Amino acid sequence: MISTLSKNIIDFVAANWVYRLFGIAMWMLSGGFIVFLYIAYGWQKSALAITGLAIGVVFFRCQFGFSYTWRVLFTRGDGTGLRAQMLWIALAALPFAWLSGNIGGGDVYAVMNVRPLTTGIAVGALLFGVGMQLGGACTSGSIVGAGQGGTVPFISIAGFIAGAIVAAEQAEFWQELPAATSFSFYGEWGIWGALAIIAMGIVVILASLTLPLPSNSSAPPPKRMSLYVGAIILALLSIILLALAKQPWGIINGLSILGAKTLFILGYEDIEFWDYWSRFATGSDALHSGWFEGTQLVTTVSMLLGVVVAAVAAGKFSLSFGGGKRLLLSLSGGVIMGYGAQISYGCNIGSYISALSSGSAHGWLWLFFAFVGTAIGVGARRLVGLDK
Repeated sequence: MISTLSKNIIDFVAANWVYRLFGIAMWMLSGGFIVFLYIAYGWQKSALAITGLAIGVVFFRCQFGFSYTWRVLFTRGDGTGLRAQMLWIALAALPFAWLSGNIGGGDVYAVMNVRPLTTGIAVGALLFGVGMQLGGACTSGSIVGAGQGGTVPFISIAGFIAGAIVAAEQAEFWQELPAATSFSFYGEWGIWGALAIIAMGIVVILASLTLPLPSNSSAPPPKRMSLYVGAIILALLSIILLALAKQPWGIINGLSILGAKTLFILGYEDIEFWDYWSRFATGSDALHSGWFEGTQLVTTVSMLLGVVVAAVAAGKFSLSFGGGKRLLLSLSGGVIMGYGAQISYGCNIGSYISALSSGSAHGWLWLFFAFVGTAIGVGARRLVGLDK
């Protein structure tokens, strides 16, 4: 009965006139969101929303992602995705160093994403790698999937928020574990630090070209030029976002505040006294401010809208419903990802792309343990029957 109902809903939405009306509604909603932000918060928030919309379009059109590209890196020796991600970081390094005030003019923006080398980063990145393989997508990938009409990615996002809230409540525990001091390549070495980040990215790119193909593979991995095009555009958009927001692109804090605000409104007032709020300049006042007072929820919502608009324009928006097993794994993977991202200062965007673009050494620590988690997650997928 449920499958029949799902099919009827899909057929209804797929009807030509309904599809067109939906597309018009999404354009109107996107435009209305931009206007609302301009009226309520000013032009910077409105410009951030436009940037977020563009990010969503690029992620969809170029099929840019992390979970699948990392999985085929381990299973097929296909390093295309990793090379595209390193290209993004290398292109953003010098502009980020300039905007952070460490070379030339600029201001101290990106320093906000320079973190200490903590136990939480190692554990959290490992958990994130496992979670995104079980769930089938990383945080940004779940947003892209949800924007194309998938219900499973929405379940993953809900799990992500839940896991992040649980980890936020336990922030004091993770803050007390052993940690090494932070290290900023830009702050310590200036332009040479930016060149060092670029050089390390090139080394990773070259190393990925030497990966052996699996014994059962008779053909080389497919080349996906769209990933490189996406990396170039995303590097530009991340620079624009940094200049507008005065902090690098991130997702975790926006979703965490969304969950925390919801619990607070529902009457869970103890959340106001969590140590978690010590990482914010405004502290627990973030609970009482407007929903879009911060930058991360603005870019996350606008990215989702951008994916929807792009998917509808391409005729690729389609409601899809997963089975019970797929939903359970997506929820579980989301919870694991959310918990891991919270204790490691971010997901693959905040603690990998943005961290390395900002010249923070913790990005390399996060990447290493996320790879370890991915290797475990790939094995776990076989155990639960997702892969053969």
